[in-house]
Amino acid sequence: MIFAGFDPGLTTGVCVLGEDRTYREGGVFGGWCVEDVRKWYHFTCIQFSVQQPEDLVVGIEDYVGGGARDKEAIHCLKLVGFLQGFFAVEGCFVRVQPPQSRRAFLVEAEPLVPKTQPMRKHVVDACAHALLARYKVVEQGEYK
Repeated sequence: MIFAGFDPGLTTGVCVLGEDRTYREGGVFGGWCVEDVRKWYHFTCIQFSVQQPEDLVVGIEDYVGGGARDKEAIHCLKLVGFLQGFFAVEGCFVRVQPPQSRRAFLVEAEPLVPKTQPMRKHVVDACAHALLARYKVVEQGEYK
């Protein structure tokens, strides 16, 4: 089983972890990254030998906010919806997570992401969401 975390925004962080918490890859997408996500998904499935879509567990940071929404907030809302829908249609196990839920996993995520990783903060946040997804599935048995 492979775990992916997404930190959506104008710069979207992504991180992939193995079931044993090993860091596999991380990176960022810019702007409206529909085609990038499609390519990433197919490449990731091949690279990590994902045989069944449900073997990819995806944790996506949700957008939580009140009041007026600026251009970035609207972008994030649409991106969260796209990511959730895309991975659900592909057959992956998807969980949308509140932003603050990553905090419990930031200390563990920090050393996993290489110091040389471009846009590292976004990847570390994504890694924390991947760790939370892993915790929910492996430690708590939450799966479909």
